[in-house]
Amino acid sequence: MLDNKYTKTYFNIIYRARQRKIDGYFEKHHIIPKHMGGSNDPSNLVTVTIQEHANLHKQLWEELGNEEDRIAWMCLSGQISNSEATIMAIKNANTGRKVFFSDLPDAS
Repeated sequence: MLDNKYTKTYFNIIYRARQRKIDGYFEKHHIIPKHMGGSNDPSNLVTVTIQEHANLHKQLWEELGNEEDRIAWMCLSGQISNSEATIMAIKNANTGRKVFFSDLPDAS
C-alpha cells in the first residue's frame, strides 16, 4: 500500500481495533483482503464495528480502486442490500467491469 492519508487512516483503525474488545455486535475484517491474496489466518483478521468495517472498505476502495471494496463499503454502509451486493459482485467477477445501480434488475 502507498504511504498516504488513506493508508494512515486504514492502519489507525486497525491499530485501535486491536487495542480494545468490542461488547455487542462485531464483524471480522481481513486486513489484507481475500481478493488481494489475504488469508483467514487470525493474524490477518481484526474485530471491528460495522461502521469501522464499512470505513475500512471505503479506504481500500479510495486508495486502490478495487471494485470488491466499493461493493463491500456500499453494502456495509447501507447504500445497497445484501442481494444487490451479491448481484454486483457476481457481475463484477464475471465481466471484470464496474457495475452500477443502473445494471441491477428492476425490483418491481
